Formats: sequence, structure tokens, C-alpha cells
Amino acid sequence: MAGEILTAAELADMAAGPQDQLALRVTLTFSIKEALFKALYPIVQKRFYFEDAQLLEWSADGNARLR
Repeated sequence: MAGEILTAAELADMAAGPQDQLALRVTLTFSIKEALFKALYPIVQKRFYFEDAQLLEWSADGNARLR
């Protein structure tokens, strides 16, 4: 499932990170990308997909930066 949600760069970042947090990180990335879609689709009226957004960084306090 991670291969459908994460970009190649995100997969590489997660592979380099702590393996005991992998499932959590994939789930959080899914949630962030889904929230982005729900926020932007009504405005742009154009479908986009998981690979169209890339999570660049996030912090423990809930901030995230996407491209």
C-alpha cells in the first residue's frame, strides 16, 4: 500500500528512518495528502493523486510542508 501512497523520494526517506514507526509514518502521510485533496479539490475542481503531492517535512507539533 505504501507504494501507492508515497512518492519514490518519500519511500527512500522512510526506508532510512526508524522501521518501528514505518506504519505510523505511512498512515500520517496518507492523512496529510487526503486532507490536501479535500481542501484543494473544491477550489481547483481538478482531480490529483497521491503521487502529485510530496511530503517534504513534518514536525512533532503537527506542522507539515508539501510540494
